[in-house]
Amino acid sequence: MIKTISDDDIVEVGDAIIRITRWRTAMGEQFPIKAFYITKEDIEALHDEIIRNDAIAVRAYLAVDNKGENEILLVGVTEDPLLPHGKDLYEVNGKSRIYDLTTPCPNMCDCFSPLYTLRHDSKTNAQLSDI
Repeated sequence: MIKTISDDDIVEVGDAIIRITRWRTAMGEQFPIKAFYITKEDIEALHDEIIRNDAIAVRAYLAVDNKGENEILLVGVTEDPLLPHGKDLYEVNGKSRIYDLTTPCPNMCDCFSPLYTLRHDSKTNAQLSDI
């Protein structure tokens, strides 16, 4: 059965701005990246890898590459009776299955998005009291 996105999976813009504001406030200058860009082709390729390796999910790890750039590393997750949220599928037949498919924003940002600027309109601006 193919899952479709439900209303419970959707976050309204105002709530998203509040959540993003909380993250940016908590992280401050330690984590200046505002988002990550992942191409459709990379998502489709990762989907194909998940199916090929019988994964049940994907786990995303925040990391820093050799150049000091923030990144997200993605790894498939397989079922494991001892682990309720599955086991990382980091290797198959001695070959790594950890993927670097993201580009950090602001390099690839929509600088006009309310999720970037944290301003939707004067009525939905995130306030410090919302954090």
